[in-house]
Amino acid sequence: LDGEDYRDAPADQREISFAPYGTRQDELKIGEYAFASCESLKEIEIPIKTAGNIGANAFQNCKSLGRAGLQNELAYLSSALFSGAGAGKDESGENVEGLTMYIIGKGAEGEKRLPENITYIGNGCFQGATLAGLDLSGCTKLTKINQHGFAISKWRGVLTLPESLEEMELMAFSSSSLLSIDIPERCTEIGEGAFSRSALVSIRLPKSLKEIKNKT
Repeated sequence: LDGEDYRDAPADQREISFAPYGTRQDELKIGEYAFASCESLKEIEIPIKTAGNIGANAFQNCKSLGRAGLQNELAYLSSALFSGAGAGKDESGENVEGLTMYIIGKGAEGEKRLPENITYIGNGCFQGATLAGLDLSGCTKLTKINQHGFAISKWRGVLTLPESLEEMELMAFSSSSLLSIDIPERCTEIGEGAFSRSALVSIRLPKSLKEIKNKT
């Protein structure tokens, strides 16, 4: 899938799951912007396991997207992958509850989680997204929140960061609606403007912290 194939998908296109017959799952690729602005899409389950096979901005501005399932083996989330997702309103005009990420095949244990194999979350991956909550405690290989990773994000639930986290980059959570956050003990650096203009009322800083840069 490539380009803007699904940008003008019909209104009755609600859910997508891939069954790539004759194609190994690790060969399936979704191109950049493939589903961008497909505002009627509500759920997607992606069997891709190979890092880099989901293009940047693939689900950008999918405002009705409520659930997105990923394989536990996936190690890499591209830049702006889910930026602006889950931020819309349903048919009655009510605000969407937000995007729930989940691990395929994990049941309730995998709800509101990213794959445990994740090592990299691209720049602006969830920028402007509305999230139902996210527990990253199982992402033990994740050491950094990249720049603008969760900037301008809206939260319907809580965020739990992994103990492996060592750094937050430029404006990682700027202008987000997060009310509280606990930063793990291994974190040594908080980048410029990481929490600027956010709604935070409570933050726990670790003893390991060496630098909080300007405008945070």
